[in-house]
Amino acid sequence: MRNYVDLKDNKKKLGSYIFTLNSFLWIVSLCLLILSISPIGKFFLSKIIDFNRVPFYPHVIIAIIVGIIEIFILLSRNYYQTIQKYKKIGVNSVISFVITCIVAISLIYFLDFGALGKLMGRLVGAIYLFFSILVIFVMQILILIMLN
Repeated sequence: MRNYVDLKDNKKKLGSYIFTLNSFLWIVSLCLLILSISPIGKFFLSKIIDFNRVPFYPHVIIAIIVGIIEIFILLSRNYYQTIQKYKKIGVNSVISFVITCIVAISLIYFLDFGALGKLMGRLVGAIYLFFSILVIFVMQILILIMLN
């Protein structure tokens, strides 16, 4: 977050920094996702997670995807905190929480999905935040880069 504060007055450098950071994280996340769903990744994950108790597909994959999405949500939250857009952070976080709860409770209680219902609820909430905060965030940065 320190870099955001240091660069907040120089929009071009801030845009370049954020674009580079997001590009790097996309590449690393995509590589880790591909590695984790490969047989090699499944072998290494089986050393950490007992697949007799937690099925690899879809539970572990959904958890990995949620983790990757939340990385980018954290980046956008830090950016909006830097430019002091607290209302946007708060409103979207509350809406995401409500969506997550509604989906999770519906899947767990009405459809008997259990742990998968909770994971799906988190995934839906994370996807909402991703598209409501991060896509707008990336578009603003790209516009700043193109204008300068």
